[in-house]
Amino acid sequence: MAIPEKRILGTWALWLGILIFAQLGFVVVPRSKLLRATVAISSTIQSCLTFDEYRSLIGLLEHIRHALCLPRRLMHGLYTPHGPLGEARYGPATPVLPSPFMIIQLKQWLYHLSGSAGSAFTSVLRRSALPSLDTIIYSATSDAATDSVPPGMGGFMHGFYWYLALSDEIIKWIHISVLELLATGFSAIVFHPLLPSSVRLSLGADALATPYTLVRETERSAMLTAAHHALLNNDTFVLASKQADLGHLRGDANLVGDTISRGKWILFARLCRDLRIRPNQLHLPPSCLRILSSVLQTARDRGIPLRPNFYQPASALIPPHDYALYLVPPLHLQVPFNPAVGSKRTLSYLSQPSPS
Repeated sequence: MAIPEKRILGTWALWLGILIFAQLGFVVVPRSKLLRATVAISSTIQSCLTFDEYRSLIGLLEHIRHALCLPRRLMHGLYTPHGPLGEARYGPATPVLPSPFMIIQLKQWLYHLSGSAGSAFTSVLRRSALPSLDTIIYSATSDAATDSVPPGMGGFMHGFYWYLALSDEIIKWIHISVLELLATGFSAIVFHPLLPSSVRLSLGADALATPYTLVRETERSAMLTAAHHALLNNDTFVLASKQADLGHLRGDANLVGDTISRGKWILFARLCRDLRIRPNQLHLPPSCLRILSSVLQTARDRGIPLRPNFYQPASALIPPHDYALYLVPPLHLQVPFNPAVGSKRTLSYLSQPSPS
């Protein structure tokens, strides 16, 4: 049987290189580790670190990230040298040449290492685990479609909605999973200014990659990472994320969002009539268009166009940006309208079968 000293936990202990203060309720990273990581990051930014040393640095940063409860997004892009096109293919003595995105990420690490050396035990608690029975929750959905005429994206929240038609250039370079992610981010940006500060916004998306990216931050796709960080650079999105929750919806549970993204305005009018709500169209802020342009430019710079989508119609009509307002019976519904097509396009929606 162990002696009494071994059965008693002291006021603090060193475990796996981390100082644990049980009575005070926090963990601390030793200064030696913080200084070693800071020096290695500075050397990486100056391209003075070999891949062997850089690999050790990444392991140290993962160790520190878990101890400080830092978000996973701090590691996005830092595993690029480990990939098939990175410095790893040339051997451990190869100098690591960081990309511009890696430099931004490494500077973020320098900021965190200089401002925090530990975290409280309560940092592991999620906000969603705390009860909030007295809070009003508003629900919003979003969707993107590339196989409609025209392709588009949109969002809906209790009668308020937004819509954006997508050009052939966007469909050529940006994958549908990235467009779904951007649609959810745009819904947060568009709907957040309408809500009081005391309520919650519950966002729903039918693309599984969206909650994995925005909530768990575990995306590995370069384009999903680029879209995620483009949203994080928007102040409105950051404020909305503190007030919002995100969940995954089945495809048949996102009927309104799917109808808007595909431009089925007659069906949308009927849904609004059945729900007894009056639809109100909101204009997409210029910041959302800048985010979309930034992601599109990133995709062009990568130089990897998407494979042809055989489900996409060959002749997609793209409405102009300054949409005219058109009244659709039986509701006075403000919908995007293409003057070049006229009433024939509106009547064509009447003949579309209802979704099963």
